[in-house]
Amino acid sequence: MIKVSAFLPKRADLTDEQFHAHWRHPHGDLAVRTQRIRRYVQDHGVGPRPGLPGFPKSTYLGVATVWFVSLESFMGLHGDPDFAASHADEGSFLDVPRLGWLILDEQIPLPGPPRQVGDAEYAKAMVFLKRRADVDETAFAEAVASHTNVALSLPGLARFNWALPNPRFYRERAIAPLFDASLEYCFDDLAALDAAFTDAPALRDDLARFADLGAGESFRAIEERWFWPDR
Repeated sequence: MIKVSAFLPKRADLTDEQFHAHWRHPHGDLAVRTQRIRRYVQDHGVGPRPGLPGFPKSTYLGVATVWFVSLESFMGLHGDPDFAASHADEGSFLDVPRLGWLILDEQIPLPGPPRQVGDAEYAKAMVFLKRRADVDETAFAEAVASHTNVALSLPGLARFNWALPNPRFYRERAIAPLFDASLEYCFDDLAALDAAFTDAPALRDDLARFADLGAGESFRAIEERWFWPDR
């Protein structure tokens, strides 16, 4: 499947509470009408500039993630009448010109226990990386994969996945992705997340081998699964 992450900037005239409330209802209710979307997750940032200790904080207040059966299915999204109402609603709570997208191929080294909509929600540490200038694309991809060994050493880690930009999408459009990798570390609650990331020099040092940590972003969030697994 193709994973698509949308980076959501809040409209300046809304409070954080208004942003989160509108994203859930009515926007979430509109989004689930799009039948080509196979999974839908809302990651709601915790705090005014959600981020992790030792990493740059996010400039976004939410990350929406959707999955499609293929790149072709995603590429037909804006021609889908099911998507029209959701798309039209974006300006109701987003600073649309700053909306960002990342089209990804995902790997899940630690899938965690099965969870359904309505189960306890994950606390999620999300790290979005930019490749270091002295590291080529092949070495970067290999390093992201090998980082799994360090990630799995985090105490309390319940789920871990990483993803790289889909090469076909960005090659055909001759554009650079917003970030060069996405990593998600999931915990049962924020206390477990904070305990793991408050002092995690080994993790930061490992990422610094191949990523420019100052050019990326981090995100501390609560995951809300709107439909999961595939519908």
